[in-house]
Amino acid sequence: MNYLLFMGSAALALGYHTAGAQAPDSTTHKPQWYVGAGAALQQYWDFNTPYVRLKPVNVLVGRSIGARTALQAALQFGGRNQEHSEQGTDYLTGEPYTRYTEEKTRGAAATLLVRFGRSRPQRHLQFDWLVGGTVLFGRERLNATTTKASGKESYKGPVNTSFSPHLVGGMSLRYLLGPHLALGTEFTLNRNIFIPPTSALGILLTGTGANVHLTYRLGPLRP
Repeated sequence: MNYLLFMGSAALALGYHTAGAQAPDSTTHKPQWYVGAGAALQQYWDFNTPYVRLKPVNVLVGRSIGARTALQAALQFGGRNQEHSEQGTDYLTGEPYTRYTEEKTRGAAATLLVRFGRSRPQRHLQFDWLVGGTVLFGRERLNATTTKASGKESYKGPVNTSFSPHLVGGMSLRYLLGPHLALGTEFTLNRNIFIPPTSALGILLTGTGANVHLTYRLGPLRP
């Protein structure tokens, strides 16, 4: 009888410890969506033109695909206007003139990143590695107005467009403000794959970027 009681107790204890050991393993990660917005400063190189864009609003959306892995997409718009004025003399007529030029650059960047978390999910401060790519769309146009005593001449240059994919890598720091809200910042480097790093200039043409954003995790809390 004592032997049977001993065996029964041992079986219950073994079953308890086995269930306890399997409980964490049986809990699977359930993907969740998150959205965010912030400010960003990015620099991309497209051949001889450095496209520098200040994006007042950097909109992003992401989805966790593992306990420490997430897929994130971001979309930015921006542009710049450069103005220049000069005075000179027409070498054919000797007539003085004033020339005003304006260069308009507009663009959009779509970025897809994979986030690899290096911190435990329970910690408030999170460190992530970022790897992915960006597709850059650019448009550039030069307009000029020349004013002389005899009249005014206007010139509208052709619209130059560009499309260039970039490789992106970097790091991110996030601070969890609550169960759903987080404050984050990202630092990235990018390379235009159309510009081969076969010279010193090609190596130097590496773009940089940084942003600050707030993200909000949608839905109920899940493991």
